[in-house]
Amino acid sequence: MVMLMISLCSPMIFAQTQKADKVFVNGNIYTVDKKSPKATALAVKGDKLIYVGNDEEVKNYIDKNT
Repeated sequence: MVMLMISLCSPMIFAQTQKADKVFVNGNIYTVDKKSPKATALAVKGDKLIYVGNDEEVKNYIDKNT
C-alpha cells in the first residue's frame, strides 16, 4: 500500500489542454486541503502534477500517449 500526501488545492487544474504522461485512478489520496481533503485520481506530466481530483474528470487528461 502506498500513501501519498499532496499539499495542494484539490481538485487542481493547471491547464485542460495538457495531456498527462501518467494517470493514477481509484486511489486514496490525502490532499491536506480542508475543502477537498480526499481525491481518487491524479495526472502527471513530466515531473509535475497537473490534476488532482476524481476518476471521472481525470479522463480529460488522457490521450493515446498516456
